[in-house]
Amino acid sequence: MIKRFSQISYLLSHASVRHQQNYYSGFNLIRFYTKHPGPLVQYQNLVEQGKLQHDPNQERVASELENLLGRLETYEKDMEEYHEKLTSWEEKRAEEHRRILMEEAERRQQGDVWSELKKKRNRIVESWVTR
Repeated sequence: MIKRFSQISYLLSHASVRHQQNYYSGFNLIRFYTKHPGPLVQYQNLVEQGKLQHDPNQERVASELENLLGRLETYEKDMEEYHEKLTSWEEKRAEEHRRILMEEAERRQQGDVWSELKKKRNRIVESWVTR
């Protein structure tokens, strides 16, 4: 039984792992790139070669591992897409924030100009009224 486990772990060890640093978010992404067929195919090949005896439980485990690897790859792609969209959203949000701040600053400047004009007008009107 130990030999069988070591065979399966050997199969899984042939998948290379690459760490990728996402520039904007700083998250470490782990990538699995399989260079060889999945665990189930490799298990079936070993059985056909006579290196392993067929065991339905091991075949089920190899099948589940292959399913898990597929789900991990899908999850990884989804997370990468999510982080790309998040980065894009954050950049757009920052641009919108800058735009709003500029508009607010312009309104304040215009408001100051108008308030100065109103003050001068009020002084002129008061001076006419008091005469």
